[in-house]
Amino acid sequence: MKKDLLNIFPAFLLLNIVFCGTAFSKNDDLLGKWKGEDGHTIILICRSDSLYYGKIAQLKDIKALDVKEGAMILKGFAYDNEKHVWTNGQVYAPKRHAFYDGTIKMVDRNTISITAHAGLFYKSTTWKRVE
Repeated sequence: MKKDLLNIFPAFLLLNIVFCGTAFSKNDDLLGKWKGEDGHTIILICRSDSLYYGKIAQLKDIKALDVKEGAMILKGFAYDNEKHVWTNGQVYAPKRHAFYDGTIKMVDRNTISITAHAGLFYKSTTWKRVE
């Protein structure tokens, strides 16, 4: 009996590492640099504890937006393992000078869709990963 358990344990451990490792890596797919839909802005998304934040790393056209480099434009997003999206965060809308509730969805490895919600209204934008 002990011998059988010793034979099964390495396989069980390997399966846990594979499946748990995949689950843990999905939420960090968001990390890195992203180019905004306008093409003028590079956003750096990082994690602090279990929450995700985004700040402007580079502005190619300073007149395009009413924000400065280093400005926080995404804050407090948490990964939802069941829905595979980042939720409960806020997105900064430069034209309105306000933060709105938002969600982030990974479209593919190099594309994310960010949706800001204000009551019944919402607006989505697509960002591409910067290599």
